[in-house]
Amino acid sequence: MTNNERRGSQRYNMYDILNTDVDNEDKYGKIEENLIWVNEPIVKIGEINIESPLKITAKLLAQMGNECMKFINKNHHFGESYRIELVPLEHPTWTYQLHLKPTVWFDSLYYKNDIVETEKIDVIEKSWLFINKIRSKYHPRFLKSEHNPVPSRLYCRNHADCISGK
Repeated sequence: MTNNERRGSQRYNMYDILNTDVDNEDKYGKIEENLIWVNEPIVKIGEINIESPLKITAKLLAQMGNECMKFINKNHHFGESYRIELVPLEHPTWTYQLHLKPTVWFDSLYYKNDIVETEKIDVIEKSWLFINKIRSKYHPRFLKSEHNPVPSRLYCRNHADCISGK
């Protein structure tokens, strides 16, 4: 079924979509009841079947966006910078994630007023686990230039700013 077939010729407004009752909505997606952010700065908001009917998909995405905003309003220190992503899991299931700024996430855990030394060590360990997880997924390409470097005629103590070599 193509997107145009799913959409049909009808247009819906957001009020109609959000007030639609859907039988067996769980088979199309789910929203997490407890948003967990203490283990890493990626908060899973929910999952969605992208092949579900358009009205249901729109409703679930709007509800997940609403949950993100509730989370940010409740934890206002994360409002400085965050990113929302839809990430493919296994077709047709995608996960809706809220990515928090890692430095703010670390600071909010490490600099609590009532934190003890052992909890600080746990926060540092969680941070390193997250860093290593990201490093294991990220593999930068090292580009090799086809051009050879061209040496300058004069080298001096202020080579980068030197005008006498021109």
